[in-house]
Amino acid sequence: MNSRGVSEIVGFIIIFGIVISAITTIYISVNSKVNDAKEDVRFESMLQGFRKIQDAVESVIYGKSTKKEVRIVLSGGTLSVSSDANLHTRVVINNSTVLDSTDVLGGVEYSYPNYIMAFENGGVWVKSFDKTTIMSNPRIFIYKKNVNNETIVFVALASINGSGSAGGEGSVTLMFGLNSTEINIFDQSGYIYLSINSSYADAWKTYFDELRGYSNNTVLQTSLTGSTLNVTMYFDKLVLAKYSIYAEIQ
Repeated sequence: MNSRGVSEIVGFIIIFGIVISAITTIYISVNSKVNDAKEDVRFESMLQGFRKIQDAVESVIYGKSTKKEVRIVLSGGTLSVSSDANLHTRVVINNSTVLDSTDVLGGVEYSYPNYIMAFENGGVWVKSFDKTTIMSNPRIFIYKKNVNNETIVFVALASINGSGSAGGEGSVTLMFGLNSTEINIFDQSGYIYLSINSSYADAWKTYFDELRGYSNNTVLQTSLTGSTLNVTMYFDKLVLAKYSIYAEIQ
């Protein structure tokens, strides 16, 4: 074979290698984007499912129905009722403790390799690679009345207890019902202290810090240590509502 023929073969091999390399790169890039798109769809679908859970629990709490059923579609991962978080509540008026209690918050958690999503104390939270994010707010508010500069604090505490878990792929049904309701109204000035022990304490702090900005930094203080967030809110009037909810995964 002459040198020209050899050169043509070598050139062909080089071009063929470049083409194969380009095709491989394109395939990897496209496949990666497809997988990312699938994960985005999975996440958004589950987030909508947890907002349905939030709506269902609020419906049970505020009397629209005594029981509520929610159906969620799983595409991998595990859904379960958890009892990891707890909350210590203390109300102080005129330097005297008028209420002191400790409760298991409980919640519903979805565990997936890249993240954990949870419904906890009325809010929806996500933990991913040691970063926690609030996706939907709990029902804890501070109102400032302009007429007499009165501060009204509303705190709704929703404790979830129950059992069950489900994993894999397919439709899952969750049932929620109201066990008990306890509402306390305090018309004298004082403060409420909350100590929240939770895997989502960082995101809880973000929520309260935003709430503090709304109230001009005058009535709310936070302190975070590890997975425990301490919150103090000063009030002229306090509405403290505690709800016990049972949850069952079928």
